[in-house]
Amino acid sequence: MGILVGRWGGWPPWTPLMLRTLAANPTITFLLLSEEPPANVGAMPPNVEHHAWTLEALLRRLQRTVGVRLRSLGASGVLANGVSAAKVNDFKPMWGEAFESELRRFEWWGYMQEDVVLGDLRSLLTPSLLGRADVICPFDAPLNSSGILMLMRNVAPIRQLWRLSADAARVLAAPSYQVFDEWWGAARDGMPALLGREAAAGRLQLSTGPARSGTVRWLGDDQNAHLVACWRRGKLYVNAGAEEPPCLGLRNGSAAGARQEARQAVLLHLLTLKRTGALRELSPLSPRAAAAVGRATELVLTRAGFWLPVPVTVGARADGAGARRQQHEPPQPPQPQRPHKLQHRAQPQQPQQPQQPQRTQRTQRQHELLSGLLGAGVELRVSSDDLARHLLQLSRQDGASRCRGRACPLKPLADKVLGPPCVLSCVSRQAGDGECERAVRRLRTRMCARGPAVHLAAGL
Repeated sequence: MGILVGRWGGWPPWTPLMLRTLAANPTITFLLLSEEPPANVGAMPPNVEHHAWTLEALLRRLQRTVGVRLRSLGASGVLANGVSAAKVNDFKPMWGEAFESELRRFEWWGYMQEDVVLGDLRSLLTPSLLGRADVICPFDAPLNSSGILMLMRNVAPIRQLWRLSADAARVLAAPSYQVFDEWWGAARDGMPALLGREAAAGRLQLSTGPARSGTVRWLGDDQNAHLVACWRRGKLYVNAGAEEPPCLGLRNGSAAGARQEARQAVLLHLLTLKRTGALRELSPLSPRAAAAVGRATELVLTRAGFWLPVPVTVGARADGAGARRQQHEPPQPPQPQRPHKLQHRAQPQQPQQPQQPQRTQRTQRQHELLSGLLGAGVELRVSSDDLARHLLQLSRQDGASRCRGRACPLKPLADKVLGPPCVLSCVSRQAGDGECERAVRRLRTRMCARGPAVHLAAGL
């Protein structure tokens, strides 16, 4: 299976996080179409390929293969509803024919947007479904077609389905976006109507969501005010239940596990979150943060942004003192020992010195926030235990909101602080620039009471 992901005009700053979730689907190949590969990702995952395509080259290919009658091709603009107005979107259903040579090695082809967090695609794309379907859409009928994700059998009649549309000639010639690929457009015979008509006539098998395989659903909802999305070892859980979201070690108990599985999703579209400051103002990830994302086995997403685990080794004394000492304190060098010499007469006994507590090393669980709310160059960390409590609070609030007047089995935690956890450490580019203080205010949180909460460093 090969899935095309097109992006022109630069990849968004959260792309390394998206790529990490693609890498966890190793049996599927993702073909990135753009002028330049994503920045700060190091080596591309083995199942992700970058194919260099400028808009001019793409237009020439579309003119030659499907008969596009345009002199230029746009990939920018926004409609009144906030959705992309890029003309290139109209041609997504035609990509199977336009990129036939690149897709020849796959039995299935599809297209996907770049503003997604991906779970386990194979949990729904079972051999049974792939054996009987010709077209797979995550939306329910009669929507039938989605720009977020579509999958199609790689045979000529399915690649050329778009040619059966009465709107095809107009779409090929109109310079503006006709919403041919989506369900919400004004096209009379766009892909949703075409697919529904062909399926009703028995000429193709159309699988539409919210299809489930056991307890897995297609789409998570990013519009939830109490959003808690957990990506963990390739599986995605979106608002997994009031008791325990399966992140940060919160998951335990078979009953809770069964409920969480019922909230597993294959894809989370960042439809509204990408328009908030958390993602819209996110700076490109530093090479250090991008590398950490590439190694991550767990990521958490709330409306504040992405939370990335960062284990930190700190010094601690055996008697417990200094357990909260900041991780940037340098260790003391060992003292040189004098060589032992034989003594020929007894030495007077020295008074016994009190034994100093031995220093040990421990790992403090922390999470770093990747968010546009922080400002450029700001690195902010919180205690993982505090974050876990925050996620649990959000999850219980979400569960209470779903009760709709019925008795709720669980009440929100007795915690007056509903915002993100307090800040353990914050690093900005220059000492005294006030960026950390501004970040804390935007997050509507506070400095932790224990120990120095803000560490400012210059020249990062």
